[in-house]
Amino acid sequence: SAASDVYKRQLNHFIYRSNAVTYMIACVFAGMKLHTIGRETAIMVGLILITIQQIGLYELTSFESSNAFLFWSFASQMIGGLGSGINAVASMSMVVSISKSSERE
Repeated sequence: SAASDVYKRQLNHFIYRSNAVTYMIACVFAGMKLHTIGRETAIMVGLILITIQQIGLYELTSFESSNAFLFWSFASQMIGGLGSGINAVASMSMVVSISKSSERE
């Protein structure tokens, strides 16, 4: 039905947006805690979280329950958003730290 299609589209948008929301949250917290854990460690943690996201999304092919599918896709997208946000802050910090002061804007 048309109402069901609208609901599914809204749910899909919600799931995809969860990645962006957790990306923004991770950027803020990673920026505040980066000096504590270090840039290299943060990048490794970010890559591990992105790998977990990819594995989670791959595993969706074996789910038969729609509720489990929605939960796992939502959780995977959130985990990937955290990893991407951490990587964005840590890698930019690393680039800035190795660039010359005169080359920075």
